[in-house]
Amino acid sequence: MPRVFAIGLRDDIMPFRAVGVETIMVEDAAEAVNDFDELQKIDEPCLLMVSEDVARECAYEIERFRAGKHRAVVAIGALGRKSGATLAAIRSMVARSLGVDLLGKK
Repeated sequence: MPRVFAIGLRDDIMPFRAVGVETIMVEDAAEAVNDFDELQKIDEPCLLMVSEDVARECAYEIERFRAGKHRAVVAIGALGRKSGATLAAIRSMVARSLGVDLLGKK
């Protein structure tokens, strides 16, 4: 079974701990860089959920992590903060897979 991690600000990732996800709490993106280095050492399949705030600042580390075998990275929206990066990524994936933009443009 793949390991599942969530990395981000405490309030954004705490709900995932309730369902058994391994959580990595960081204060800012600079702190997350060290955690990405540790995650690179994992050889088994894993899913990494990253809060939007961290994902925006750690694009290079995320791409490096994705390059490994059997790894997936998903951005998760931040609680209580308006953002559109996750919705834009989902809209793009839906449009690419179905050939039509079902979620519509803003």
